[in-house]
Amino acid sequence: MGKLRWELDHPGVYLLFGEDEDGAKPIVYTGQTEDARKRFDAHNKTKKFWKTAVFCVSKSQNFTQAHIRYLRRRLPTPSNTRGSPRGIRHQDHA
Repeated sequence: MGKLRWELDHPGVYLLFGEDEDGAKPIVYTGQTEDARKRFDAHNKTKKFWKTAVFCVSKSQNFTQAHIRYLRRRLPTPSNTRGSPRGIRHQDHA
């Protein structure tokens, strides 16, 4: 049902939540995309840890690449939070 949402056709930032292979430590993966549907399909094949995704999109559909890069940089990472889940960051992809 989630794959049918209109929001997935627009640029945005996202977080994938899951656990490491042992199930002992939470993992948060952050990313940005212009095609979330395609990106999530790719992550389903290559990133087995995640169970939940949060996708942030502009209600007015006015996000530019600059907005997306800014928001992505503002997301919490292990380097700027204490006691946070293990974070995995990836290269910026459009």
